[in-house]
Amino acid sequence: MNYKLSKREQFLLKSLGIIGLVAFVVFIETKLIDGINQSRNNLFQSLDKFNQTKQSLAQLKDYEQNIKNAPQAIKFETFLEQEQLNFIKDGNEYALKQLEESAVIKILNYCEEQRMSPTSFQLSYETDGVSLSIALDD
Repeated sequence: MNYKLSKREQFLLKSLGIIGLVAFVVFIETKLIDGINQSRNNLFQSLDKFNQTKQSLAQLKDYEQNIKNAPQAIKFETFLEQEQLNFIKDGNEYALKQLEESAVIKILNYCEEQRMSPTSFQLSYETDGVSLSIALDD
């Protein structure tokens, strides 16, 4: 059963083979291009998430910087209120009377930790406790 193909049949089979090969290449290219487009879309989504996170971090950094740059007087007054210390405020000068030694140490430690630069500092010992007067420059 040796059947010899005619030239026309050989041409049709070659044409069919070439068309099949081209269709296969186009199919593979389409799959690759779809994969590349999907990767690009995923990259853009990740980039958007990153940019949103970066913007949030920048806002947090600005917020933190604003807190750090708050006037010393406000920070000091907040500290005194948190420690429930009685004080008299006259401008940027704070007068504290009848303090225990531990409270004075807390105040001095706070001033050192916050790197506060008082314009005047008066400490005196009286019979009813320690008196402290601090003037801050803002």
